Amino acid sequence: MSKNGRPKALTFDGYQPEGDSLTERVAHALQWARMKYPGAFVSHTILTKAVQGYKRTPTTSSKEVQAVKQACTRARHILLTRHHCSTVSLPALGIRATIDDEDQAKHELPGRVKRVDSARASLRASVDVVDPENIKDQSLKTFATETKRQSLKFDEAMSKIRGLLGPTLTKK
Repeated sequence: MSKNGRPKALTFDGYQPEGDSLTERVAHALQWARMKYPGAFVSHTILTKAVQGYKRTPTTSSKEVQAVKQACTRARHILLTRHHCSTVSLPALGIRATIDDEDQAKHELPGRVKRVDSARASLRASVDVVDPENIKDQSLKTFATETKRQSLKFDEAMSKIRGLLGPTLTKK
């Protein structure tokens, strides 16, 4: 916060890009911003300026900015493995790295749970149309039977997880 109570403007003054690939430079820049400006979003144009070492900020429609946007998705993996954080993206504001476990649990986990739950529902729909008793191949019959059994267990586990999420986190 500045002296007048407003948040400090996010700048990359003093930042030196590191990394061989664009993805590594983006991950490094997001980690740097995470430490210097925790919780602040970085626009993709400012991020591009920082990781490419430009003097001027490129336009949103430039090829360089589009490449950085794509690299942000891949940079998430680097942040997860090297810095134990992820990314939060808001189209109007930009992107940022999560700052701690609470931030990660609030912004990352609910979306991941929804994706797994969607995959679970899709698997369940497929499993429900297969009757293992109508399968002659013994190994395939065993596979279908075990898949059905495990999908039921998975349904129960996901039901518990959805219950833990609560209404405030499931509406995202």
